[in-house]
Amino acid sequence: MFEASSLFTNKSIAGETGCGKTTQIPQFVSDILSQNSQSQSKVCCVLPRRIAAIKAAEYVAIGMHCEVGLKVGYQVRFENVTSPLTTIFFKTDGVLFRELIQDQYLMNYSAVILDEAHEGTIYNDVLMSFLKQAVLHRKVSHSPLKLIIMSATINVLEFSKFFDNCKVLYITGRQYNIDIVFSEFPQSSYIKSSLITAINIHKEDNFSNHLGFGSILIFLTGEEEINTAAKQLKCMSIIFARDFPLCPKIKICVLYANLAKKHQQESISLSKHNERKIIIATNIAETSLTIPGVKFVIDCGKIKRRHFNHLSGLESLKVCSISKEQANQRAGRAGRDQPGKCYRLYTSIDWDDMDTSSKREICCCDLTSIIFEIIAIGVKDIQNFSFFTSPGSGVIRRSLNNLLALDCIAKIDVIYSNDFFQLNALGKQMVQFPLNPYFSKLILQSIEYHCTKEILIVVSYLSLEAIYNSFEKVDDFYKITNSFDGNAGDHILYINILKGWMSSNINCHSEDFHFLSFRIIENFRKVFEQLADIFAKNVSLPICSNPNIIDIQKCLLSVYYLNLCEHKGNGRYFALSYGTIFYIHPSSCCFHQQPDFLIFSNIITTTKPFLKFVTPINKDFIGDYIEKIRKINNKGIFTLDVLV
Repeated sequence: MFEASSLFTNKSIAGETGCGKTTQIPQFVSDILSQNSQSQSKVCCVLPRRIAAIKAAEYVAIGMHCEVGLKVGYQVRFENVTSPLTTIFFKTDGVLFRELIQDQYLMNYSAVILDEAHEGTIYNDVLMSFLKQAVLHRKVSHSPLKLIIMSATINVLEFSKFFDNCKVLYITGRQYNIDIVFSEFPQSSYIKSSLITAINIHKEDNFSNHLGFGSILIFLTGEEEINTAAKQLKCMSIIFARDFPLCPKIKICVLYANLAKKHQQESISLSKHNERKIIIATNIAETSLTIPGVKFVIDCGKIKRRHFNHLSGLESLKVCSISKEQANQRAGRAGRDQPGKCYRLYTSIDWDDMDTSSKREICCCDLTSIIFEIIAIGVKDIQNFSFFTSPGSGVIRRSLNNLLALDCIAKIDVIYSNDFFQLNALGKQMVQFPLNPYFSKLILQSIEYHCTKEILIVVSYLSLEAIYNSFEKVDDFYKITNSFDGNAGDHILYINILKGWMSSNINCHSEDFHFLSFRIIENFRKVFEQLADIFAKNVSLPICSNPNIIDIQKCLLSVYYLNLCEHKGNGRYFALSYGTIFYIHPSSCCFHQQPDFLIFSNIITTTKPFLKFVTPINKDFIGDYIEKIRKINNKGIFTLDVLV
């Protein structure tokens, strides 16, 4: 197929999940390019998730009888397992996008494969725009770039149209039928219903074949929800084993992006013949990974998705219904190697009301980081940039205003009516760090306050996600805050904890530290070392350490002043620049303090809008920043005229 179509520069491929497109097509393309070229041809396969990139590289390396990092390698954020010998690269979309800043036309590669395009991540969307430009440029320069867009859904015509009606190829993969079972009634608790359904399946289906007892895959919305469900299922399985001693054992596995590598491997490996595996997963198991032996899928019909309001500037994470396209992807996880069944915990009427496909992420998120990087690549007229999916002028304008407030871009004086922008001197320093612009500005701002080590620590921490193992008791949390000066706020708390670990002799591979997960400690160490190295290479200054809490708080305020809030009583906080009421999240060490003024790093919306990672601010420090905020608020919302 590829030899016949190799004359085409661009092509779109629709292939069902599990058909082998991610692992086989990069090898096919590499072989064809090697046969037709005297020089070494490099192929880059781009995936939206780090776990998918790593697993794909490991699988292909085994098939090619080589170690990962030699002929086949991967690069994900803060981890590069490649070498000068590597010809097949598996990378996350964010990593390849960062490469565009140094090499806009990707001259290092002969072919780029954009996989899982249907997932519609922000980087996926914007990469398509730049890849289209790269293909056109390299065609003229007689150094053609072959581009392949791959999707697990049949809706590939939109990709074909964007790339000048390029050729579309379809690959089938499913071999067995899948029965779909809808719920007769709406479920009051999809978590409880999914666990009961799993136990009932285990009780009624006692057929074993060469794959063992068919595994059960449960889709839930997030890490916290999954861990809670796993604990409940463990209790249920103990009771079940007591009542039905002749049934096979239940092995409970979880699967989400932040899971340790060992536990990820447990989830995606075949179960033993004397047990049934029940895997509780996020949407990472929809398309990114193929799990062998799955016979049953339980679909809760929900997903956690970001929502962004460009008028208020607020981004929230909410649980909402999936699309029909996603539902079909989930059902398709069964039936890969045996007949399967999908239990949908929603009614057929709910199905009829579902959207056909999901909104692409670029339409639902704050784009400040991506707009910063697009400008860094060299796009000056950002409002007329050719996005694959247009996010809307209001979202772009909000992002530009945020960057102007960070003082990292400058307006160019041109004769045209549109606003043109480029990075200023500060922005050029900030873009050296693979971080969102708030974090990179915070690192550079730390020089003024002589607390670079402390800020590198907190930025490295915030670049990760969950840092604590689950607390078995509420008292555990208070022990931590009392031991590490929790009164100074969450940022200072984590700085003190991690500085404590760095000065200890704890082995991060075997021990926790004050309930700190050793897996997260190891990831933190890697990120900290990389950021410190980038700082040393780009800033001709030593990394200063300053334990003075006031200086650290002032540094945080200088970057997060737009996140300044005033206490209005009864736990309510008014965000001065957003004009919105928030509440401190119970996980914050400031939850019971309720300081008069505070800044925050994150917002999460569940039952109400909560602030996470909160630091109290002395009223004496905020005068100049209040004036800045008032100047902006007098215009109603951010306007370019205010900040330019």
